[in-house]
Amino acid sequence: MKRGSFAADTGAGEKKDAEVLVVGPRADAWNIEEVGRSDPADQRGIGKWGSWPHTEGRYLFAGGDAPDRCFMAFDLKDPAHPKVVTTVYSYDPIKSPTPPPKDPRWSQTTPVPGWDPAWNTHTHYVQQSGNILVVNQERSRAGSNYQDNLRGIKVYDISNPREPKCLSFFALPGKGKGVHHFFYDGRYAYLGAEYEGFIDKILVIVDLKDPRNPVEVGKWWVPGQKTPEEDAIRDWVPASGFRERIVWIQVAPDKWLPKKYVGMHWLSVQGTRAYLAYHHAGVIILDISDKRNPKFISRFDYHFPPKTPHEDPNPATNWHGGNTHMVKPIPGRQLLGVTDELQVCPYGWVRFIDISDESKPQIISEFKYPENRCPNFPRGFQPYAHMANAWGSNLWFVAWPALGLRVIDISNPRKPVEVGHYVPPVIGSYTGLESQTQGMITEYRDYVESCDVVFGPGGLLYLSDAKGGGVRVLKYTGPGAPTE
Repeated sequence: MKRGSFAADTGAGEKKDAEVLVVGPRADAWNIEEVGRSDPADQRGIGKWGSWPHTEGRYLFAGGDAPDRCFMAFDLKDPAHPKVVTTVYSYDPIKSPTPPPKDPRWSQTTPVPGWDPAWNTHTHYVQQSGNILVVNQERSRAGSNYQDNLRGIKVYDISNPREPKCLSFFALPGKGKGVHHFFYDGRYAYLGAEYEGFIDKILVIVDLKDPRNPVEVGKWWVPGQKTPEEDAIRDWVPASGFRERIVWIQVAPDKWLPKKYVGMHWLSVQGTRAYLAYHHAGVIILDISDKRNPKFISRFDYHFPPKTPHEDPNPATNWHGGNTHMVKPIPGRQLLGVTDELQVCPYGWVRFIDISDESKPQIISEFKYPENRCPNFPRGFQPYAHMANAWGSNLWFVAWPALGLRVIDISNPRKPVEVGHYVPPVIGSYTGLESQTQGMITEYRDYVESCDVVFGPGGLLYLSDAKGGGVRVLKYTGPGAPTE
């Protein structure tokens, strides 16, 4: 097995030598042990976990990243062999089977009669509270832009995890993509949703007091998203998606605006505060004491294009980044952990933001790898940060798709230090690609996509892989290791 040395850049002048997997049939692990993994038959299409940061009881729910799966339930009784005991499909595979991928109907520009919108629906995200599970409904990335899809959320009764029962479907107005992420606190669902009359995703608050009858109670958006009422005050040019880097666009002889994707991607709620990851608009803090009328507290837009429209945005030297993916408060600290899912150079990394003055958030440190400087990776091998969870106040576990699971010690949040990692085995046939960062020829055997991580009893970790690696049950053994 070939390995390459690298130094993690903490953004505070601190570097730590470690090892990263370059190629090999086995996992590369440091301060993490593999306890078990799911059966090969259960590997396909696992999305994001249903409760965080801790599992609830014996079962763990996962969204279905594969286009036909709505969600799955894993039985965790045997940690060495977590097993799928329930698969709920997005559509009835017998009565309403999906068209073959090359079916010419997928490429037509007019609706096909009899088209089942569930065929075109993606349901990768779930959240559990007690016996209620909420599942997102959005347009499938592998589907058709011309056919209808379900948009909103579905609510399930999971009192019997092996026989979930659908209680309701909350449908959004319009013909948008639907709901991507959301937060469910056991009463309210806070959605990042495309909504008729708005540009890109906004915050929509839905009351699930009666899970059989969801009721919309409030909305919030960045001024300029409402159209056409706020077109005149919009101070950006809408981009088609978050994968683009922010660039300047000349809209008049003497006027330039940044082209960016302003939309509500993800949020976490703690008490009366909602922390919003708003794609290219950064981190937003709201007071949600009144669900019908959320109050703006602050916006920390740390994404910025080069200082002038004419400056060359060379990603090797300008690490301006740009796509806030997830933001979570660190328990017991006036601190936010933030991940960026920028999928083009320079790939997104981790930031820690001080909110002791929540009206003026400040970045106090960053954590990134040389891979963020854009080595020549194969298509799909993208070292951006994704989902993360804090275990206690001092450890930050990050599912860093192409780089596996990373454990960061934030006991001193101004100087984060990696204290463990687990890079799953890789398979495939990419060879002979030169890594500009490592300065060596590397052989990548395809890529993994470590998607999400949650914690279980006894210090167990559950790591999902959206690209076929299944569920890996791990145990962190490094400094400050959790025991519960």
